[in-house]
Amino acid sequence: MTKEPQHAPDRFFYHSFPRPPCAPEPDAQWKHDPSCIQGGLKTLHSIEKIGLLLTPERFEIPPEHVEEGPPSAPIPVYQKRLCFTVLSPPELATHAAFYGPFALEFDLETLRQCGAMPAIYVTGGATTGDDFSGFGLSLLHRINELRILLDRLDGFRTLPLTQSNPLEQISFVVDEKVRATRCNVGGLQDIVDFLELQNREIRLLLNSIHVLASLFKPTEDFGGDDWHSYYEEREWRIIDGLTNQKLERGTADELSDEEKSLVLETVPSFANEIEMRLGTTRKVDSCIALRTFQSGPFYNAIRRVIVPHAVLDDVVSEFDWIGSSVPIVALEDI
Repeated sequence: MTKEPQHAPDRFFYHSFPRPPCAPEPDAQWKHDPSCIQGGLKTLHSIEKIGLLLTPERFEIPPEHVEEGPPSAPIPVYQKRLCFTVLSPPELATHAAFYGPFALEFDLETLRQCGAMPAIYVTGGATTGDDFSGFGLSLLHRINELRILLDRLDGFRTLPLTQSNPLEQISFVVDEKVRATRCNVGGLQDIVDFLELQNREIRLLLNSIHVLASLFKPTEDFGGDDWHSYYEEREWRIIDGLTNQKLERGTADELSDEEKSLVLETVPSFANEIEMRLGTTRKVDSCIALRTFQSGPFYNAIRRVIVPHAVLDDVVSEFDWIGSSVPIVALEDI
């Protein structure tokens, strides 16, 4: 007897909104709340005018417990990311109770072309440090040490640009103390040139470390809800700082003052401050926009728009930019 091959169900990327105020707890009735409906419609308007937003987040990697020594310091992680969840359509209704009843559906390959990558979840490990549960945490601390090392090497690269005499001895300030070295500016330049020989520039390597950090998230952020954990474990992200030979996502995608005002009308909490790598700023000031897909507006990448059945007709009549090219369907009919 020949066993029939097993085919995985159709799956897509979903970006759902607006999240219920009780998040991360589920709320199956949230889709009937007027504030939910209003928030969802405002978000669709924002997507039409701006695109999708990569929003800022800051969290701390817990200290690493070192044998026969004090724990290391926690590591602050700064991210700008746009999150999606991989689901089959029948799973979307349950997902909506956690993340909101409006959703944008994308083909998997489409978002991969935009740079989407799976989030990497890391456990914090046992507090005793006598097993391997903290290996992921240790890996993050080693990556952070690589970041510090590359940052110092990048400083070496720029130092000769500020010194005109290649024979001048180099000194560094560490913990407010001046430390002299036996190396001169010219010798340091030779060392940096050797390190970059047949390799990427140090600045590009440092940027890669920052990008990599945007994919990590500690599992302790899940809380205690099994369903919530299950869905977040299938999270993918489009992150800031991606580059290739032809494209770059960065400062060119910052929001104008008019766009920031529109975002604040949609999500007033984005007026709150957040600590980022370059200092404290409003959340809206740290957002960047994903505006285009294959030379057209980004919404051309959307496969379907899902909304609560109660507002289906309103969305069809009000959002011409959706209905002209993207099907609009009711959540209850998925």
